Amino acid sequence: MAGFETVGVAACPPVVEYSREFQARVAAQLALLPEGSVDVEMMGYYAVMREQVSLMKFRTMSILRRATVQEPSPYCVAPRFV
Repeated sequence: MAGFETVGVAACPPVVEYSREFQARVAAQLALLPEGSVDVEMMGYYAVMREQVSLMKFRTMSILRRATVQEPSPYCVAPRFV
């Protein structure tokens, strides 16, 4: 899939890493928005999605590290670990 990172058998959207300076600029700009701004609410949803993608990548990698596939499953394609 274009724009997605393949982690084992799962495709995960990339999580952009922001510098501390960039994060500080965003925080300063968000602080200037009026109370109850929809922009702040949307940033909260974005933060949750970023956390979910990071967790999905971590869980997928953990599962793949523990997996030992002797016979290929007819239901999914998994890498063979020795």
